[in-house]
Amino acid sequence: MKELLEEVTQLKETVKDEKNLESISSVLLSSRVEEAKKQLAELRLEETLGSELVTNLADPQGSQLRKLFAQLESFKLSGTPSHKSGKIKPEHGVAGQSSAVTYELTYRPEQAHLIQVSHVADLEHRLHKLETVLGATSEKMARLSLDTQHKSLIEVAQQLNARANLLDSAQLDHIEGRLTALSQKMDSINEKTSSTPEDAERNQKVNELYELVKKTETLSQVLPQTLERLLALESLHRQAVDFNKSLTQLEVLQQQIVSSLQNNDTMMKDVQTNFKLNLDAIVKNISSLETRISALNKK
Repeated sequence: MKELLEEVTQLKETVKDEKNLESISSVLLSSRVEEAKKQLAELRLEETLGSELVTNLADPQGSQLRKLFAQLESFKLSGTPSHKSGKIKPEHGVAGQSSAVTYELTYRPEQAHLIQVSHVADLEHRLHKLETVLGATSEKMARLSLDTQHKSLIEVAQQLNARANLLDSAQLDHIEGRLTALSQKMDSINEKTSSTPEDAERNQKVNELYELVKKTETLSQVLPQTLERLLALESLHRQAVDFNKSLTQLEVLQQQIVSSLQNNDTMMKDVQTNFKLNLDAIVKNISSLETRISALNKK
């Protein structure tokens, strides 16, 4: 107990000196506060000294305020002013009446500074605990935000709290009842669908369509761009179709010309053959005629 009081007095002296207070790190201060809390818990002051005395030592300003309020209440009940410790004084007016009560409150800047520093140290200690839990990197936070679809710690905590509230017995009973009703409805739907073969066939077709849509779901993003390109190239496609038709007509006409040329070639060959035969016959006839003429001349 004596060592604890010495440490408290040392802390008060360091708080009075602002330069020393700035040099002390908040983490060291928080660790000292934690050690002091552990020592106080081990001493069990409430059992030895009493809970009222411990609260007065822990919060001296609060105890003074409570004493002041108690004195005011006693003053109200008794109707006479109190004169304890100079905190409450009767104030005589002009007419000599002492119905007014004045009290004084002392303000200690070093104590307020100590309270402020302790709050800051507590806040930094809590932040240090959060950093130790979440880690220095953002992997755990990214995992939490991915699981809960939220980016801030407050939203994540609210989401986790809502999920934890679902595990309440009343909520579980309600959810269990709804699941039971849902399972019964599913069983009745399965019985109805199994009784009619047409519905089963229709469900099979629906499942096939669903699987087909699920497979082509990745193409849904490309489909609008493809439609825009097709609409933009519609005129070009029409020109290509017309050109294809013209090319087909030219091919047909070329085939007709080729076939007519083949026919003309065949006819030319036939004419040449007939002309050659006729020429040979004419030559033979002329030679026979000359032979006859020469025979007649000899006679």
